[in-house]
Amino acid sequence: MNNLKNNHARISQKGILLIVLFFLVIALIIYTVLFKDVLLYDADVMLIDENDFTKASTAFSSHLPVIEIEYSSRRIDDRYNPASGTMRVFDNGSDKIENTLHDMPAYKYLNITFHVRGNSSFGFNKKSYHVEFFNNYNLKSLNAPILGLPASSDFILYSSYTDKSLMRDWIAYDLGAKILKQWTPKVVPVELWLRSKDTKLANNNYQGIFFIMEKIKVEKNRVDLKPFTMAEDPLKWFEDGGGYIVLRDHINDQNKMQVFRTNSEEMLIYYPKAKDMTPEIMEYITDEYQHFEDMLHYTKNYSEKNGGISKYFDMDSFVDTYIIQEFMQSVDGGRLSFYMYRDIGKKLVCGPIWDFNLAAGNADYNDCDRFDTWVVYHTPTYRALFDRKAFVDAVIKRWEILRKNELSDENIKKMIDEKKEILKPATKRNFDRWPELFDGKSYIWPNPYPYTTSWNQEVTNLKQYLLQRAAWMDKHFKDLYKNAKNINQ
Repeated sequence: MNNLKNNHARISQKGILLIVLFFLVIALIIYTVLFKDVLLYDADVMLIDENDFTKASTAFSSHLPVIEIEYSSRRIDDRYNPASGTMRVFDNGSDKIENTLHDMPAYKYLNITFHVRGNSSFGFNKKSYHVEFFNNYNLKSLNAPILGLPASSDFILYSSYTDKSLMRDWIAYDLGAKILKQWTPKVVPVELWLRSKDTKLANNNYQGIFFIMEKIKVEKNRVDLKPFTMAEDPLKWFEDGGGYIVLRDHINDQNKMQVFRTNSEEMLIYYPKAKDMTPEIMEYITDEYQHFEDMLHYTKNYSEKNGGISKYFDMDSFVDTYIIQEFMQSVDGGRLSFYMYRDIGKKLVCGPIWDFNLAAGNADYNDCDRFDTWVVYHTPTYRALFDRKAFVDAVIKRWEILRKNELSDENIKKMIDEKKEILKPATKRNFDRWPELFDGKSYIWPNPYPYTTSWNQEVTNLKQYLLQRAAWMDKHFKDLYKNAKNINQ
């Protein structure tokens, strides 16, 4: 009898084990189907065989991560109709081992769409692209990591064409990560290859140095906002409402449905997106932003003795964003690509910072080829802020702290030298691919004249410019008191 019971017990244990193994296999199959888009490498879909390589591309290797995109559409220069394809990322994780197109990919994305992006940059020879990942199972957006950046469904491949140093955006975002309390985009330099799936990989498929860049987006790892909410009680608009991003930027056919008008200007609602926009949401955000605008321009009810506008504006974000944009002398700073956002029950935040390719002496208009002039100071939001002595006080105090730390001459030099070392081995390939950049005669909008003729010269000029800019600001910040006054009515 005891033996019979023991046999039944052993059979039951085996049955339970088989059931567990069965469900583990099912779970593994489901995981493979749902998540095979990323990180799994299919040996049957090798990049290209040896016959598809030219001699030059076979010999290609880079210390930077390498991205290869194979697309199904003949045209990839359409801003509004994305091409579909696959993307492979080659990165062995070591600076000492070169990455090649024959390596096993560190990441593989079986379903992507990508399209040309940008306003003025749309016409450049070297395009920038927006890339979005999709799940291979149900073709929904797929959040995926890439090269150490937090997982998301879309990223930007930024070309840095008109910025011949390849550094201006990278410098600004690094400064933002160190100085700002709010999220700032992260970037990783890579080398890019693009080819149609029915063509062989040739030299002209090489696109040069690009940057994988985080896009401004509402999600946990980027701009973390609660869902947009309208306060039911108008008197509790600040406590109960919020969850939006507004933007001062170019207005075009693609974003015109997001335009709202205040008493003094036209702005854009960046979030909520157009597909979620209603007349009620538009009216609510317009009224709320008008309230913030009134606080800046009509000071009677927002005097310093009553706490001023700092009860409603995140002044640290406005101070730090101003310093970064003015130090970089961004021709667009405060005027274009200028974002502000507010979470529910939170103050209005200035940021995220964005778009510095025309900064630091790289524009031949608005006096932005000079280091000795104020640029961002004259833009609408900051001109109103600088009417307040308390804001000038805060900016100067913060500048003096940063000049001893993140913006010291030593750190400015170090920041540029480190980026130069990272980029240097790949720069010859990049500028061989785009020879017009340093031929000394081609006008690359809006680079100032005289045109540089080498990357080393461009980097030296950038370093000299930023050091001169910082020294000039040291001497002239107190000039900004001339229009400021105590708001104590």
